[in-house]
Parts: sequence; structure tokens; C-alpha cells
Amino acid sequence: MAVRKLAIVGWALSSRDRAPFGDSTFEVWGCNEIGRVLPGRYTAHFQLHRFETLKPDQVDWLRRRLEPVHLIERRAEIPASVAYPLDSVVARFGRYFASTPAYMMALGILQAFERIELYGVDMGSWRKRLANPDRHGYQRANMEYLIGFARGRGIDVWVPDESALLKRERLYGFED
Repeated sequence: MAVRKLAIVGWALSSRDRAPFGDSTFEVWGCNEIGRVLPGRYTAHFQLHRFETLKPDQVDWLRRRLEPVHLIERRAEIPASVAYPLDSVVARFGRYFASTPAYMMALGILQAFERIELYGVDMGSWRKRLANPDRHGYQRANMEYLIGFARGRGIDVWVPDESALLKRERLYGFED
């Protein structure tokens, strides 16, 4: 039986273009409107910001999607929209979500994917985070929690070397 594989594609330039768009064995989920700037074969999109904050061109792009578009709530003006299952996700993982990729990761875990790969989900530069924390610092811990949760359940999670996730500049105690 084939392994169920998921690729989550975010906005970071470092690895997003390496997503397995041509590999039909993967589901490919896009974050926000990444498909506008990085065309490819997506099987779902996630736009988890309040609908009234979206710009008209964002709404128009979402309206033309044929694959599921996960929104905070189903919207008639987006025919492919589905309500993100927040209650199920919060019941399983708690009220600890700081980014759209984290919501995507949680749903991937709930949907029992056996392998999850992260592309363009860097959560900042790991080389700079100690000296110069960036705006993604608070999001990083949330994503790392979910990666640990997934790995604890036996899900194979792949993180590109370029990502800040799961990295430290030195190994505590051994490289101080």
C-alpha cells in the first residue's frame, strides 16, 4: 500500500520552489495565495485570515480555485470553500496556533498522512535568531511542537536544511 504523503508549501523563498508539484503521490497544500506567485499542482489551499481583510484580487483568485479552499468559514462567493475544522483541531492539539502552516500541519496529522514535507516554511533564519529574533520567532515554537507531535505518532516529517525549524546554532553543553 502506498504511503500517504503531504507537502505543505509556504512563502519562504529558500525551498518553496522544490515542492513536489509533479509528483502525483503527494497532496500539495498551499498557504494563503502562494499559487498566485508559485504556480503548480495544488490539491488544497488554506486562507485562514478574516475574509473581510482580504483584497479584491485575493478573493478573485480564491473564487477561481477548483480544489478545496480552507477558510475560517464557508463562503458562498468562493465555490470551492470549506470551513476549516477548528473545533476538531483544537480538541486534539489545544488552543496553540500561531500561523497558517501550523493549522495545515495539524490537519495533516488529523488526516493521518504518513509523511509530511515542509517547503517554504522556514519560520525565520536559524542563524540569526539568537542575535536578531524576527517576527516569525513566536510561530516557530508552535510549528516545532506540531512536528514533535507528528513524529511522536510515527509520522515521517521532512524539514529542509534551509529552514529555521528544529535548529540550534550549538548543541547545548557539547558546543558551548
